[in-house]
Amino acid sequence: VTLYERDPALTGPFQGNMSFESQSCIDVVTDGVGILVFCSAHRPGGGWLSGAMAQEEAISRASTWAVSARASDFYQRAPVADYCYSSCVQHVQGAVLHQDYGWLEEPIPVHFVGACAPNLRAMREHGLNVREHDIRTLLVQRMGRILHAFESQGCKELILGPIGCGVFQVPVPWCVQAWHEALGAHGEFFERIVWAFGEGASQEMVEAFERGW
Repeated sequence: VTLYERDPALTGPFQGNMSFESQSCIDVVTDGVGILVFCSAHRPGGGWLSGAMAQEEAISRASTWAVSARASDFYQRAPVADYCYSSCVQHVQGAVLHQDYGWLEEPIPVHFVGACAPNLRAMREHGLNVREHDIRTLLVQRMGRILHAFESQGCKELILGPIGCGVFQVPVPWCVQAWHEALGAHGEFFERIVWAFGEGASQEMVEAFERGW
């Protein structure tokens, strides 16, 4: 496990190919691809053992992610007081073992990068002020580190997604704009990005990402 805690230098804008898929990230993997995990701040795999069904939990049931991430110091770096969690991101070398149609004959080696989204729902529930500018800035910073982690591991093809736009209630336009800024500053290395939304994503969300590029 490798942790990334510093902001990367500017590299240049993304100029590769993009696609937008309604499938889960697990079902569009290719050998050696980089997969973004919307990870829990508290424990590897989130609630995968208790039946939770979010993106990280689905990845954990189909891959080595949760087991491999147990060795990480990442979970000691995510304070909960303000529900923004840590801007540290973690890289875990792993493999996909299962897809929708069943177990794979051979594992597919992949690079996982896990990052936390700020929990806007919890902020509001606990009476904390959600400052739009601060949250947008934090998202861009965190996404820059995500991209730097993938680049450092030599991943030219990525599977990304709408981090934080589910139960954490990050507005989709904020997420789209943050990705646009991060990829404009740190995207030059990458050749292909697949945006994987999963079958439960709204058409409005998918279209918002498509319009972003």
